[in-house]
Amino acid sequence: MTCKYCENIERKVYEDENLVAFLSDTPAVPGHIILTTKEHYTILEQVPEELAGKLFDTANVLSSALFEAFGAEGTNTLIQNGTGAGQKIPHLAVNIIPRKQNDSLNFEWQPKQLDKEEFGVIELKLKNACNKIVLGKEAPAEEVEEVKEEKQEIKDSSWVKSVITRLP
Repeated sequence: MTCKYCENIERKVYEDENLVAFLSDTPAVPGHIILTTKEHYTILEQVPEELAGKLFDTANVLSSALFEAFGAEGTNTLIQNGTGAGQKIPHLAVNIIPRKQNDSLNFEWQPKQLDKEEFGVIELKLKNACNKIVLGKEAPAEEVEEVKEEKQEIKDSSWVKSVITRLP
């Protein structure tokens, strides 16, 4: 299988022994840079930790270059990590996009409304996943039960329930 980013890259703006940055073929705005690894990695999770650090350090330097070269008022640094995130080319890439006010790009999304219970469940799942990945351990079952008990307390103490129980 051939990879567009592993093949001949044109319009290079930066290159070292591990990374290459080039102008996007389909830029969101002029100056849109794609930074990628020379070695083929499909998603960020496959990249060795040291190289991932260098990738983000280099993205930071390239972002500064966009401020300098284009008078950018900001930058968006974006990774489409996997097909579910819109990744079209199966090679990790960091998009660094120079921004100015009223440049017609819209990266805003409608925030989801979550209640305290949903936040608690999400927080616990992420803490457990992080602990499992980083520390090699899972959260104790008691923590899961505490979240379930808290959920019940929230339901029992809801304003609507207190009003309903006061009605004759």
